[in-house]
Amino acid sequence: MADPPKRAVWFRYTDSASVGIEMVVAITACAVGALWLERNVTHWAPWTSLLGIGVGLGAATKAVVRAARSYRRQLAESALTEPPPLPPTALPTDGAAPPGSSLPSDPQA
Repeated sequence: MADPPKRAVWFRYTDSASVGIEMVVAITACAVGALWLERNVTHWAPWTSLLGIGVGLGAATKAVVRAARSYRRQLAESALTEPPPLPPTALPTDGAAPPGSSLPSDPQA
């Protein structure tokens, strides 16, 4: 049985970018819907608008949590399939000898 195709790296970034758009759409749609309800049905100013904004914020929070879980799952899958990166070397960049070595720190001495 063949493995499912892997997603491209750039596709992960599109998932993250779409969360912002989803947040704006959720808050705006709920606020506009609540404003319409307030003016045409309930007349409970400002409570219906505040309730709509609250529902929009809840939907936006759900989108962020869903994206974070998806990203965490992708990281866990990539950690299982890819070897861990090598640690950076501990050599100093100023030309000095590493601590504990017997080399002189000044090559001209």
